[in-house]
Amino acid sequence: MVILFINDEMTKQTILPLQRMKNYALTLLIVLFLGAFGGWESNAQSSTSTSTYSSSSYQKVRLGLFFNPTLTWLKPTGANIDKQKSRFGFNYGLLLDINITDNYIIHTGLTIGQLYGGTLRYTQGGVDSSYTYKLDYIEIPLTFKLMTNDIGQMRYWGQFGVVNSFRFKDQVILKDNTTGEVDETRDQPYGTGFYNLALQVGGGVEFNVSGRTYLVFGIIYRNGFIDQIKDNYRYPGKTFLNSLVFMTGVMF
Repeated sequence: MVILFINDEMTKQTILPLQRMKNYALTLLIVLFLGAFGGWESNAQSSTSTSTYSSSSYQKVRLGLFFNPTLTWLKPTGANIDKQKSRFGFNYGLLLDINITDNYIIHTGLTIGQLYGGTLRYTQGGVDSSYTYKLDYIEIPLTFKLMTNDIGQMRYWGQFGVVNSFRFKDQVILKDNTTGEVDETRDQPYGTGFYNLALQVGGGVEFNVSGRTYLVFGIIYRNGFIDQIKDNYRYPGKTFLNSLVFMTGVMF
């Protein structure tokens, strides 16, 4: 048994603006790509024409394309609520390295994370139910990155900072664990938080393919700071979103 709860007025006022936000994000990805590519090309020409310049050994701006598998889970703090399942999702987009020196880098970008969330189990007063959350975010990381010098064809990096996430879509599925029936499916932006701020820390390796093109691999841990489940009736405590990101991409 599936019951759909749809409020036309709420849909017009909330869902459509958030869908437009996703379109704006995709437009910004293109602008970011063109701007970064222009900076990269200018830097490349500068380094070839001014070989005596002391900082020409590194690019001031590097652009990266990434598709990252993710493992996310919800961490509840309230009574009678437990984490039941994690979720596999992914994020993709553009990342920028703004090089201060060869080894010290400001790392940022714009990515879209999809199918984040997890499943929570709620037991109280004879009720045994599970809530599965599927959350999509626009993400803007801002971290400080340390990079080693080249070791053969490889160099290693670590980063520490934060990631800002803005939810543009959610889906919540309620399952009665006693009967196994799905009681409710919601596809509306309420009941979950719009903004999330998370600590981001991780490390990895870059492998030189040719010239200034590097394949990038790494693992990043994110620890959320802001309550993501805005349903105090069923969830009296706070619920945080945590994740592991398995970075796979290429930097130019």
